[in-house]
Amino acid sequence: NVFVKIIVAVQMQILQDNIYDAIYRLSDPHGQVDSFVKDVIRGEVPLMTLDDSFAAKDDLAQAVKNRLADAMSSFGYLILNALVTDIEPDSLVKSAMNEIETNKRLRKAMEERAEADKNVEIKNAEAEAESKHLQGKGVARQRAAIIDGLRNSIGAGEVITSERVSELLLITQYFDTLKEMSQGGATTVFVPAAAGAGADQAAAMRDAMLQSRAVDGHQLQAIGNGAPQQHNMHM
Repeated sequence: NVFVKIIVAVQMQILQDNIYDAIYRLSDPHGQVDSFVKDVIRGEVPLMTLDDSFAAKDDLAQAVKNRLADAMSSFGYLILNALVTDIEPDSLVKSAMNEIETNKRLRKAMEERAEADKNVEIKNAEAEAESKHLQGKGVARQRAAIIDGLRNSIGAGEVITSERVSELLLITQYFDTLKEMSQGGATTVFVPAAAGAGADQAAAMRDAMLQSRAVDGHQLQAIGNGAPQQHNMHM
């Protein structure tokens, strides 16, 4: 499907018993050999693709040797060997072949890089999952310590109900959240505040969280007995 230049080397010698034929029967033995070689090449190569011709160099050489041995023996010549030394396509074809091979290797390199990135992402996800797991354990231990501390501070004689524990934890987490927010770029935040006691504040926060879940997190409306107040946090 493309034009190629094929270089063939032929090794031959004159038979001792046919010296007369080798000298006088052919006026141009080298030209005759060249004609036979071209005939074989033109008959074999058009049946192949370019890639097949590179792979079939030995088959071409053997076909040339067999054809020359049959034809030249009657003229007193012994064909020792035939070699296809080079197959050279057009320069544009060679450039295209090099580009194809380059693209194949680039694609392989990209696949390897993508596989490596995938492994990195998997390892990062596993590390993050383990980190969240350990953080959860830490938070659970922190809350357990807070509950034990509250019990000790209130006194062993007073019974602490589960609702009271939830309120205390909620308020503690509420102030922890305010502390974390104060460390960011914005230190001013509007929060619902009631004039009542801590229990009223906890109830207001519970109502606000229940409302936020009801609207799928798209709208947050805090309900309190008093108007929202502005807190400037400087921690």
